[in-house]
Amino acid sequence: MVALPLLVLWGVSKPIVQWLSLPSRTGEKRMDARDQTLLRRSALRTWRMFREFSTPEENWLIPDIVQEPASLIVHRVSTTNLGLLLNSRLAAMDMGFLTLPEFVADTEKTFESVDRMPKLNGQLYNWYDTRTLEACKPRFISSVDNGNLVCCLWTLKQGCLGAVNERIFSPQLWRGVADHLDTLEDLLRPERWDERLTLVQQLKARVKALGTSADKWAEALPTIERDVVTLDKKLSESGSEIAWWGHELCLRITHLQSLFYDFAPWLAPQFAKYTSTRDMQNIIRSERLTLESLPRLCGALDRKLAAILQEEGPGSEMQSALRLLRSAIARTNDVAASMAKRLTSVAAKADALAKSMDFVSLFDVKKKALSVGYEVEEQRLAPYFYDLLPSEARAATFVAIAKGDISQESWLTLERKFTSYEDERVLLSWTGTMFEYLMPMLWMKTYPNTILDETTQAAVRAQKKFAKSQSIPWGISESSCAKLSVDGHYHYQAFGVPGLAINQEKPEDLVVSPYSSFLALLADATSAVENLRGLEEMGLLGPYGFYEAADFTPSRVKPGQPCEIVRCWLAHHQGMSLMAVANTLCDSASQRRFHAEPMVAATERLLHEKAPRMPILEAAQTEADSVAVASGEQAASQQENLSAQENCLSTPKFNTAA
Repeated sequence: MVALPLLVLWGVSKPIVQWLSLPSRTGEKRMDARDQTLLRRSALRTWRMFREFSTPEENWLIPDIVQEPASLIVHRVSTTNLGLLLNSRLAAMDMGFLTLPEFVADTEKTFESVDRMPKLNGQLYNWYDTRTLEACKPRFISSVDNGNLVCCLWTLKQGCLGAVNERIFSPQLWRGVADHLDTLEDLLRPERWDERLTLVQQLKARVKALGTSADKWAEALPTIERDVVTLDKKLSESGSEIAWWGHELCLRITHLQSLFYDFAPWLAPQFAKYTSTRDMQNIIRSERLTLESLPRLCGALDRKLAAILQEEGPGSEMQSALRLLRSAIARTNDVAASMAKRLTSVAAKADALAKSMDFVSLFDVKKKALSVGYEVEEQRLAPYFYDLLPSEARAATFVAIAKGDISQESWLTLERKFTSYEDERVLLSWTGTMFEYLMPMLWMKTYPNTILDETTQAAVRAQKKFAKSQSIPWGISESSCAKLSVDGHYHYQAFGVPGLAINQEKPEDLVVSPYSSFLALLADATSAVENLRGLEEMGLLGPYGFYEAADFTPSRVKPGQPCEIVRCWLAHHQGMSLMAVANTLCDSASQRRFHAEPMVAATERLLHEKAPRMPILEAAQTEADSVAVASGEQAASQQENLSAQENCLSTPKFNTAA
């Protein structure tokens, strides 16, 4: 008894220490319904790009660029694009745009393509032709892109492993149906087709009345399916975009019907009078319906039905119905076991591919830094290195450390150069883009009151101040601009805030990219949504989500216009946008999964680094100064920008960001 208090204290010491080790929390403002609606509506349109263009013709990969008109498609995929495609499907499932069986089937087909793609000692090359799966020449293995891919693969792995414990009939599925109807209503309202619009609004009212009850949905779906098929036929007479959404709504309802048939046949209307008894309902409601709980639930239901059948006389109508239900439950048990096995297999494939990403061969021991990558044709490491903490490359450095490929010391060698911009203390990045500061946050948590938290928050505030001084919306990153090549493709380069950049390239250019605002959801959600709403009002929301950019550079803007809209969509920017929305609305879904990976959990203390109280401040260099800088980061960034420009024009020589 004397030792009891000590034993109790020892027993609770671990959670207490973990709690004390957490950084202090700051208050988070809850997003209102209007803001959520904007994000979900834009996310659904963004998801359409992946839904429509990840096809058998593209080997279930995703083309790098889709440009209006839609015939201007760049049929290439990078390793970053591949990873973001996989994580975008997870995000779509989180938001109710995709069912679990669809997610698994599509992901399996993508991995079948990955298995057929040529590799170098198991390493994926940076770019592939999506139609032939041949590596684009000159072949290159990119450190930063492989780092992004590992982040995506670990997120996918944990998403698959965790899916067995998640509700099969998530409330988000029903919200997803409502989102599709909202999109159709938005498209039909200007057309003034009263009959079609009325049908959509009537369906919206019925869907809203059903709420999130799976029982009510199971009962209502057959009737809804008939009405949706009728609507689809009427919408097929309209424009292609409206017709596409009508058909997609049909597919959503069909897949929901299949979900009930496969995983909850006892909710079918034909069995309602036999499963409505108190004993049956007690069993059905005894557990949350997940792949993990289904075997127990199916077993309990089968035993109960067997007992009822013994009590019933032969040949009765009830006996026939209960036998049919028992058969359906046995099938559900098999389907659930198969789905769990397939999820485990996909997780294993993701894990194996992540393990094949070898950062040891991309690491320079003397410089204690990752090279930009390996030039296959020259059989050498590129002589340029990543050496800044505020860079998209910090994700690659982090996962390389987590895998045990490089030492933790390499994280500390990433430079931390502070500057002051408009009273904001912030780490300098290479080009002052939102992308450099925020992209890794798609997977990596940023803890309050740490160096990364302070600098990402300050970078967003600095971007807002710079944009205000120019009287334009905020959100500047590397992106396409309104300059066209001879074959009609948009020019691509890094645009940033000069005061945040070590290398100030063309500071007179003003190009605002909506994906930057989506990334900013992770740092300042309220301001980001407000900025996106302004961009929507300017006409930047298109068929596949927000367009790539709004170019405010005076030399490229037509007289009488506030800006030139860059009418294309880049797969990696759209994937980042979709993931950022899911992180914002679905309880940090990607971050939670990434940090559930044991190797990440063992390394995440690196992210708790505190900011110095009185850092030495450096001024951002002028363009003339930056020419004389001999750092590896400069040369790497120059190569990145060159490759990004060529990304739309020819087989890329280099691209470390896409």
